[in-house]
Amino acid sequence: MSCLSSCFGTPSASRTSKADAEAASVLTAQPQHPPASVSIAKSANAVQSPSAAAPTLPPSALTSEMTSRPNTSTLGKPVFDVLETAVSKSTLKSTVISTQPRAVVSPSDSAVSLKPSSGYRLYSRGDCPFTEQVRIAFALKQVHIEFVKWLPEQREFPTWFKDASPDGSFPVLQFPDGIYSNDSASIIADVDSKFPSPSLLRNDTNYQALCDMIRTQLIPAFMRVLTNPDASAQSEARIKLHASFTALIQQLQELQEADEKACFLFGAKLSEADVLLAPFLHRIPLLTFFRGVTVPANARLGAYILAVTNHKAVALVLPSLEQLKRAHVISLEKQSVSSLVRLQHVAIRVNFDKCTSVATSLLHGGHSANLAAPAKALRDRLRKLVSLLRAHAAFEEQVLFPEFERRKRGASAGTRAEYERRMLKLEAFEEEFEQVLGMIANGQLKKLMRSEEYKSFVDRLRSFSVSEKFHMAGEEADLLGLVAGTGEAEKDLVAQIYLNMQESNKDVIPFILDALPAPEKMQYVYDLQESLGSRHLKEWISFKELLANHLAAEEYSDLQYRLPSLLA
Repeated sequence: MSCLSSCFGTPSASRTSKADAEAASVLTAQPQHPPASVSIAKSANAVQSPSAAAPTLPPSALTSEMTSRPNTSTLGKPVFDVLETAVSKSTLKSTVISTQPRAVVSPSDSAVSLKPSSGYRLYSRGDCPFTEQVRIAFALKQVHIEFVKWLPEQREFPTWFKDASPDGSFPVLQFPDGIYSNDSASIIADVDSKFPSPSLLRNDTNYQALCDMIRTQLIPAFMRVLTNPDASAQSEARIKLHASFTALIQQLQELQEADEKACFLFGAKLSEADVLLAPFLHRIPLLTFFRGVTVPANARLGAYILAVTNHKAVALVLPSLEQLKRAHVISLEKQSVSSLVRLQHVAIRVNFDKCTSVATSLLHGGHSANLAAPAKALRDRLRKLVSLLRAHAAFEEQVLFPEFERRKRGASAGTRAEYERRMLKLEAFEEEFEQVLGMIANGQLKKLMRSEEYKSFVDRLRSFSVSEKFHMAGEEADLLGLVAGTGEAEKDLVAQIYLNMQESNKDVIPFILDALPAPEKMQYVYDLQESLGSRHLKEWISFKELLANHLAAEEYSDLQYRLPSLLA
């Protein structure tokens, strides 16, 4: 029986397709609301998820883990509940040692036994994926280490830390001889040489090339997509991430053809490459939740993710997805508030694309009485889009362009003439679609494929869409950077944009929000919260009421989860 079979049961035609479906489902796992841990369906032979209750172990079998928890009874003073550790209280500043530390491996499993304390002490801050790589390596070697975990927001560290990690990065490993290292790759190599069984490293050119790709391409792209708020950086990193996962899939498929027992990248046992990937494979649902990004759908990749994340040593090290999700809700950096303008551009582009798609489908709909309803729906959407375009153009003319000119003389040259041309084109387009779509809705125009009027309207819609997208792209590339990151001045500008749109906000804001995916919707609300909250409290309260009335209960709950301060 292959290693893959042992994960999913005895192969058969029906069971194999079920396993493939289960594996593929891993790639699109979505956190649920009300907030709950993301769970992946497992067969009876699979290892229990780390989000499930951990086994109760005797103190000698545990890795000492330092965590921090609020303690209202001591009014925020540090609490020291020391569990088998030699760390001094000065090292424990602003931290707490958990009385329920996670286990690296379970001694109750007959296949796993812990070696005596090795003298290694590992330091981390928060749930660091690179620290998890090192912990997994030690767990595979069945070596007991002492694990010290600082608060994610901690910035002050013991005096020795600067020498141990000059760049302030984690993890930091103190070796038994007192020497420190903060490079996870060299730590794993050193651990593998000192504890050679089971071996993690491979002396193979293809292996080294894949490890280099994982370290230098996949992981950096993954972290940039997840943590970098900059839209241009996100776009570039997504392309690299997709290419990296495509290369990973190719490696998995080639290996499966050569060795049907291969569960992992280089055979039936975990290698360093698998250890490097494990924390990031576990975090794939976070990419989807926070960034709307999925990895290529592939059953072999899904099966590989299950095999890695369900491995004993891996599963008992990785934190629950709900724990990671809550930490990211708090820690993920937001875009600057002027991103509100870009997000309105996103909503305009989305609605232009929807309108163009419906108009084209109507063009090929032939002679049918069923055209009236979609024509009415298209007309209603176009009316809202025109209203948004007018409001958007108005605040550009009255708020944005004067500010651009103030910051860079000549930046808004010709904008007045361009504004007037755009308004004339918008009025002509509005008149045309009202006439043509009105005729369809009233049953006056049925043979659309033969109608020059309708073909002309579709061409005008496409041309107008391209023109507006070109205008927005130029504004984003050349002008928005002039106001981004200017602090209070930027917040004042965004507040003025909202106030300038006030007459149409009741209709326009819901139209914008409907077009935005959940992560972008959160950013849009954040921009207004930061800009209106303390300056224009009445308008902010009114906006929150608009949100509560417009969004479905599930959408509003999701927004509150992503932006907890929305309730303040």
